[in-house]
Amino acid sequence: MKEQQLITLGDMPIAVLTQTFNDAFTGYYVPINFTEEGMMERIKRARIDLALSVGILNKGTLVAFMLTGIGEQGGLPTAYNAGTGVIKAFRRQGMVRQMYDFAIPLWQQSGCQRASLEVITENERAIKAYQGVGFQIGRKLRAFKKNTDSSATTKPSLLRKVAVPNWERYNSLRAFTSAWDYTRAGVEGLIADYTFYEWGMVNEAPLAYAIVHKVGRVAQAGVHTEGPAWETLLGALENAYAQLTWVNIDDQTTKLLTAMNTLGWEHIIDQYEMERPL
Repeated sequence: MKEQQLITLGDMPIAVLTQTFNDAFTGYYVPINFTEEGMMERIKRARIDLALSVGILNKGTLVAFMLTGIGEQGGLPTAYNAGTGVIKAFRRQGMVRQMYDFAIPLWQQSGCQRASLEVITENERAIKAYQGVGFQIGRKLRAFKKNTDSSATTKPSLLRKVAVPNWERYNSLRAFTSAWDYTRAGVEGLIADYTFYEWGMVNEAPLAYAIVHKVGRVAQAGVHTEGPAWETLLGALENAYAQLTWVNIDDQTTKLLTAMNTLGWEHIIDQYEMERPL
């Protein structure tokens, strides 16, 4: 057996993936410590295809990985980097480039025409590595959280829960194009974990909506010009959850960001969306 070997991850046990992921992200900008259940949720939300994900074995031990989500983005079949990591002892050996060189032909053969990813803006080393394999920086995405004094049993008076999401209407209300994890496909992969809220009606269509994960993570939200102000919608959500987070917000969505600032949401991190053709 070669000392190092590039592989696909279709047969890799979830326990091994989880442990290697946590080891690779020790001391990361944002604390990460997945359970196996959390890893399975990540796989579903990001539409990860382990047969098109790759890794590097060193003497039979997984030391680097690139998890790949497969779906549509920007109107094209896309391979999405849902998480790349290298164990500390094996960094600065060009493993990210090796994995991309190995993975790109696999993605092309599967019909993908585009590759994308998100990277924390402070992670200059990773950004340079991705630029080195042809990625270009696109839009900037922001992340926020809000701790409230509300009990999780408190119900917003002007929001109603709906069992069947009106996706066509949501697309017209959505404040910005969703990042990979929070598109319709990402939400539907874990639909039982999400609550769909709507506000008001005009011609049998809601004037605002929000989709929130059970842990208080906002996946999508939007308001009509005749609907509630962002401060009002966010305030109603704050009355329903003890803590809220909203990541991957397009930094050009000024009205939303102004409302979050007014309501005291705490900025967490910023990311760049990056892409390259295949």
